[in-house]
Amino acid sequence: MNPAPSGERAAYQDVYMAMEVLIERFGSKKKAVAALGKSVEDAKRLANSKRHIERKGRMPPPPGDPIALGTQAIRVYERYLIIEHGRGDQ
Repeated sequence: MNPAPSGERAAYQDVYMAMEVLIERFGSKKKAVAALGKSVEDAKRLANSKRHIERKGRMPPPPGDPIALGTQAIRVYERYLIIEHGRGDQ
């Protein structure tokens, strides 16, 4: 496997860090996945695997594009915030 070009590695790092922020916001990965869906966990894991060289024995990453999965997780979070703020206004 050839290492990803530096621009791709930076994008994968950004996705990884964004998912870390979402998980931290909810207090745990379990709570973030419960609120936002599995795309949070899959995006983080896939982005992490794209940042590193493949190794034997490591669990294979989920299929998909980490940037698309990260975007999906962020969109779900946006909807979550809108719904939560809507409840607070009542």
